[in-house]
Amino acid sequence: MWVEPAGSWLAEPDEARYAEIPREMLASGDFVTPRLNGVPYLEKPPLLYWANAAAVRLFGLTPWAARLPTRLFGLGTVLTLLIGTAAIWGTPAGLAAAILYLAAPLGFCAARRAGPGSSRRLWPGSPPGAVS
Repeated sequence: MWVEPAGSWLAEPDEARYAEIPREMLASGDFVTPRLNGVPYLEKPPLLYWANAAAVRLFGLTPWAARLPTRLFGLGTVLTLLIGTAAIWGTPAGLAAAILYLAAPLGFCAARRAGPGSSRRLWPGSPPGAVS
């Protein structure tokens, strides 16, 4: 999940879109209104764009930097699942839940690609199974 194979580029159109918006934020200095090709892009909450902009500022405009916030949100989802389940049903159940989530193709893939899905699953208030 954390290793970026050599020659791995952003998949069109979604990953490229979610990397371009933070790049435009950094270029313009406007972190309030997300823009895609200069046009306001208000379809998604800006949390992922802000996180991507921070990662791109720190690590440069690379596929790894564009995907880092999504991976961190995925890790946060696993930790929330682990701690929440362990608090209710005990540590073995929490570990089992976290391992099963990581082993599930949807959980792994969602945390692997750049997009708002992982950030929406992490925060309370997101509908169960919300996928963008």
